[in-house]
Amino acid sequence: MTNIRHTFALALAAALTFAGVGCHESGGVHDITNNTRTATKPHAPANPGMDSAERFGFRPTSPAAPSQPQAAAPAFQWKTPPGWQPLAPQPMRDLNFAAGDPPLIECFLTTFSSSGGGVAANVNRWRQQMGLAPDSADAIDALPAIEVLGFRGTLVELDGTYSGMRGDQQAEESKMFAAFVPVGDRAVTIKMIGPADQVEAERENFKMFVTSLAVAAPVETAHAHGHSEEADGGAVHEAIGDLAFEVSSDWKRTGDRPMRLVTYQLGDAGETECYISPLSGDGGGVNANLNRWLGQMGQAPLDANGLNALPTISVLGQDVSLLETGGTYTSMRGETKDDYALIGVFVIQDGTAYSIKLIGPKKDVTANRTAFTAFCESLHIH
Repeated sequence: MTNIRHTFALALAAALTFAGVGCHESGGVHDITNNTRTATKPHAPANPGMDSAERFGFRPTSPAAPSQPQAAAPAFQWKTPPGWQPLAPQPMRDLNFAAGDPPLIECFLTTFSSSGGGVAANVNRWRQQMGLAPDSADAIDALPAIEVLGFRGTLVELDGTYSGMRGDQQAEESKMFAAFVPVGDRAVTIKMIGPADQVEAERENFKMFVTSLAVAAPVETAHAHGHSEEADGGAVHEAIGDLAFEVSSDWKRTGDRPMRLVTYQLGDAGETECYISPLSGDGGGVNANLNRWLGQMGQAPLDANGLNALPTISVLGQDVSLLETGGTYTSMRGETKDDYALIGVFVIQDGTAYSIKLIGPKKDVTANRTAFTAFCESLHIH
């Protein structure tokens, strides 16, 4: 993956004057070693549709975090290390990545609205997750420190049998790099967990990611979660993960949404949205998704002949069907909205499916049809 600076919009907290967060690898700076071990119980590859429990092979039972993450978090910039795959944020994860070959590692950042339970409580909770006995206060005080943007964090490196955040899994020969960073009356944690040999091999990449963390400008004055620059003709060049594209300068980037790579608001009332959702594998297939979208708009599904007759546009080097429909939209929460329209494409590229939709009041969708198709056709891997 190309190393680019991202600006991730995480709904900037109005009261938070946040100078920065960070962590890096354990025990100061270490060289990568070639110590390769095989996990007795292999980790499952990460993908954007999985939660932590599914990815590590267990089902959740009850929460075990010492405190809840904050409802609104600062916006960050960072550099994505080579090979890291951005995943959709999840509850308790403001930034979320998979890494390794195959991608069995999870790396994620969590912000807390309180002290997060403090350094000792978190370190010993992580030790418990790795099957290790608690450390004394003196031992925890002696752990290596790291300073990122003026904040002093505590670094942790643990080897053992990872039991998961809820204790329902046993992944032997696992490794964890983690950091706990107090930020005023708040806290930030950054963790990398996976098979020991893979995590060790990502040590320097983890350090690069952590030390690249910076605070981004507010979403109102900068495009977040990616690099952006003005293009000719009123469009803006942006890049998110492996994707680059051009988007209308009239569209406003919103804060992050679950299972969305990026979301824009547009239209007179800001009610219309355009967004990209990444899905693992084929995401259920093109035709199934197009017919699901028709169902959301109160329309009957199309048979194979009807689907084949849809117009096509070029997206990521492929000719893909362009679905345009209207009616009464029913959201995933069961809310209904009349006189809505939807335009969408579904494209599968290199093991990831991208659902790209424009949805909102019919007048807004109609007015932005050309901008939407231009947006889709500009998508490319960079």
